[in-house]
Amino acid sequence: MRVGKSEEGFTLLEVLIVVAIIITIAGIALPRFLGVSEQGKKARAKGDMRVLQTAIESYLLFSNTMPAGADLPNGNPQLVSDFTNDFKDPFSTTGANYQLATNVSGTKKFYVWYSVGPNGSGTNSISTAGAVTGDGDNVFVSNGSPGQGG
Repeated sequence: MRVGKSEEGFTLLEVLIVVAIIITIAGIALPRFLGVSEQGKKARAKGDMRVLQTAIESYLLFSNTMPAGADLPNGNPQLVSDFTNDFKDPFSTTGANYQLATNVSGTKKFYVWYSVGPNGSGTNSISTAGAVTGDGDNVFVSNGSPGQGG
């Protein structure tokens, strides 16, 4: 038979040790999770870019012109069935679509589809010679060639 008060539960020291262990594990796991999230966004952007590149190449073959902004979701021919809802840039904080820049020089028609990239403010452009320029931080596809910073 036990005399006195029965104490059950954890001591303050035990609780502090458990909390410290949980914080350490979270500190290790969180950066790795964020890296996986970033890789997932890049993979999605690359996949979307391949679809959009196929769409614009088909448009060029069919019409021999560069698409205007209205041609993307509802032009003739229609580039993609639902551009506005299906192709959101995963890096955009506002849920914006991917961007398209074009340039025409005589019979040469150049384009670059691009994402705003991890910094959220990436831009690209394409010259009349087909050189892609940008900040180097975004995913893009083009029928031109990488230029300065693209």
